Amino acid sequence: MLSPLFPPPARRGRKPVWPVREIVNAIFYVLRGGIPWRLIPKDLPPKSTVFGYFCRWRDTGLFTRINRRLVTMDRERIGRQASPSAAVLDSQSLKTTESGGPRGYDAGKKIKGRKRQAMVDMDGRALILDPQPADIQDRDGAIPVLRVSRRSFPFVEKAFADMGYSGDRPQNATLVDVEIVRKPKDQVGFAVHPKRWVVERFFAWISRNRRLWKNPGGDDKVRRSLPLCCIHHDADQTHRTVIMNSRTDSEFTAKLQIRETIAFETKKAEFVEKLLILTIGPNTFVDRETVYAWREAGVELIGPVLSISQISPVAVALVVGAIIDLDLDIDALILLTDQLDALGIPAIFAGSQTGKAQTSGFCMSREREAIAAIMAALLAQHKVTKH
Repeated sequence: MLSPLFPPPARRGRKPVWPVREIVNAIFYVLRGGIPWRLIPKDLPPKSTVFGYFCRWRDTGLFTRINRRLVTMDRERIGRQASPSAAVLDSQSLKTTESGGPRGYDAGKKIKGRKRQAMVDMDGRALILDPQPADIQDRDGAIPVLRVSRRSFPFVEKAFADMGYSGDRPQNATLVDVEIVRKPKDQVGFAVHPKRWVVERFFAWISRNRRLWKNPGGDDKVRRSLPLCCIHHDADQTHRTVIMNSRTDSEFTAKLQIRETIAFETKKAEFVEKLLILTIGPNTFVDRETVYAWREAGVELIGPVLSISQISPVAVALVVGAIIDLDLDIDALILLTDQLDALGIPAIFAGSQTGKAQTSGFCMSREREAIAAIMAALLAQHKVTKH
């Protein structure tokens, strides 16, 4: 999934000695461990090779493109639209090293260094990151972030922020409506604020990388390198780092697909306005044409999941049909069918045979047209209407 984004080897000169995967591993090793480039272990590519590729990819904007790709992929994986319509703004101040670059003094947090302005979606995925001197007020630092977001994520209509972003300047900078989430009047001490708390979790995620505990390098280099920390987290969360691996055997692919599970929490299900068709098992992927066709009809194909327990009760109430992988273990199939029958959810099987009808409305088919026709019949039978 990510391999096509990496540039191909040069036509001239010596052929590459190290695979791209090993170079990416070395970059992530430096990012997570916070070590200097010269201390890269001997079992990884040499420092000159790794740092050369890192600078090349950073300067060409590759990290930003990969981060945008991971964000859209992960959003589609859990049933959301690829481009978000709402976001959260916040900043994080931290000290810098003795190296050059712009810096300032944040009087509020008493930190001399830089400030990271961040825009994340409603699940905490990084959309825009921008390093700035720490003495820039949040209301002024939000303006470049909002303007850049219009190019990468043009469908963002609203951004939630704290009191530091109040004022006319952020509100009038773009068409994005900046909504201030205020503290309750009776709040004492720390409290989790609705909508805005996800950006604090994002800062906690990226702070696991020791390389980011202090902000080294110049402002422009830091700006182009920051998406790398988001790539590391997103790839680790969704297990997509293994996509760049050279292994392609069927067992490995099945394990990878099993890992691609969906967890619809209640807070996420509140945003779902469409009916859901659930796919269960590693071999129930449906092509994009069918996904988009059902989406236009007001029905969202989601999954694959491994069991009903991975879906919250709020989301289960929206499920109107299921596609089950016939290659699952027989005990798992019996358990799944019993659970679906108890919930009153109709289902079909997708197995290795095609066109063979079964009793109780179940069939075995991998053909897109057959699955679409059967699900349409099931929806019509149960008189399902669009929300």
